[in-house]
Amino acid sequence: MADFFGAQSIPISTAVGTPIVITPSPADPLLTYLLSFLKTAANVRLGTEFGALMTPNRSPAAAESPVAFVFEHDPEQGEFNDTKLPALFMFRNADGTGTTESLTADWQISTENLTMLWVCPAATQGRVASRSKFPSKLFHLFSALIDMNRDKSWRVSGDTDTLAATEGSDLAAFAKFFQLCMVQSPRNKPLVIPIEDAPSLSYPCWEARLQVKERLTYDVDNNATLTGLNADIVYLETTPGAGDELVFGVVDITSP
Repeated sequence: MADFFGAQSIPISTAVGTPIVITPSPADPLLTYLLSFLKTAANVRLGTEFGALMTPNRSPAAAESPVAFVFEHDPEQGEFNDTKLPALFMFRNADGTGTTESLTADWQISTENLTMLWVCPAATQGRVASRSKFPSKLFHLFSALIDMNRDKSWRVSGDTDTLAATEGSDLAAFAKFFQLCMVQSPRNKPLVIPIEDAPSLSYPCWEARLQVKERLTYDVDNNATLTGLNADIVYLETTPGAGDELVFGVVDITSP
C-alpha cells in the first residue's frame, strides 16, 4: 500500500507507533513537535528506500534513517556536527517578512515563514548522483504529512485523543498552529561551513520554506489585564475526543 504524489509512490505507515515522550522547547514548542512528527514518519515510510541508496551493495538493503537527527536552529549560525547527519534543521526566518493581523478586536493571527534544511553527509560524485532524486520524494512526503496532520507512526505519550491509538496523534493539537503549509518547493543549496584557517566544507543540502499561522489566545480565568474590557474573545479549539473537528465559541469577558 502506498500514497502517491503524482506518479511518485510513497509507502504508508501500517502500524501505530510506540508512544513518544516529547519535551518541547520552552522557546518554540512548534519546532519541537513538527520536527519530531516529520522525523518519525519519514524514517518509517522511507527508511528502506534510503538505506538502499546509502548502501547500494548491501543485499537485502537495511533500513537507514533519512532523518537521523533534528535541530531547531540555522546550521550556518549555530552548532553543526558532520557526525550527526543526515539531519533536518528548522528555524524561523528572522528577515522581517512576518505579519500580524487582527481578524476581530481580540483575535490576532501571526504569519511567519520557517526554513527547513535537509543535510546529508558528504559523498563521492557517483554516490551524490544516485541520491539526487530522493530529496524530491522526501519533501513531497513532508508536504503530504503536514497536510494530513497525522501519521500512525507518530503517537505522543499521554495523548488522550480517541483517534491517537489507531491513527496517531494530531500534530496541530500539540504544536498549536492555526494553519501550516509548504510554500516553496525544495531547492538544492549546498551547505557551506567555514573552517578557521582551513578551506570551507560543503555538504549536500536541500532547502524548502513553510508558512505558519499562529493565533493569540488568552487565559481568561487568570489574566487580570482582561478585567473590564468591553469586548468578546473569539476562540477556536479542537473538540476533546472528537478527532479533527473544530468548534468556534465566544467568551464574554465583561461578564462576572
